[in-house]
Amino acid sequence: MIQRGEWEDALNPNDRTRGSYLEENLLPIEKSGQLELIEGNCEIEKGVKTYVTGGHTPHHQAVLVESLGCVAIYLGDIIPTSHHLKIPWVMGYDLLPVDTVTVKRQIVDRALKEDWILCFEHDSKVGMGHLEMCDGETVLREDL
Repeated sequence: MIQRGEWEDALNPNDRTRGSYLEENLLPIEKSGQLELIEGNCEIEKGVKTYVTGGHTPHHQAVLVESLGCVAIYLGDIIPTSHHLKIPWVMGYDLLPVDTVTVKRQIVDRALKEDWILCFEHDSKVGMGHLEMCDGETVLREDL
């Protein structure tokens, strides 16, 4: 399930994204019938929702999973590692870094308030954790 805008951008990459969007990786998904294009936030299945963040790319999405009263967010590239929880820290490959900073603040604030489990896509040491406030700073608790 891919945001329609992300798919269109992937099929028409610019100089910055050309190295990431390779037709040989994309077209087999479509040809096999596995591609489903969606637009905006939507519920995929009961308890599984897309959350369009932008930032990394204009149509980047995270995925929220809710079960048994808990919520986990698969962050994808919007907060790729636990080190990127610091709001101003963005990846050099983010196409819209100011948007990344804005949505990261929203995610971190909501994750703190609602005790979400954060799932990191690219962290080799930390797979997931909860956030908490400690001495006025947001810290990651890895006690899952």
